[in-house]
Amino acid sequence: MRPLYLQPYAPQQQQPPTYHHLKQQIQPKPMLYGSN
Repeated sequence: MRPLYLQPYAPQQQQPPTYHHLKQQIQPKPMLYGSN
């Protein structure tokens, strides 16, 4: 498990999901502001 985290392909796979989460969290924020 430790070597997997050190691998270069491991962090790359975690990057895409993080970006998606950030975009989803930012989308609902502005939407609420507009409704206000």
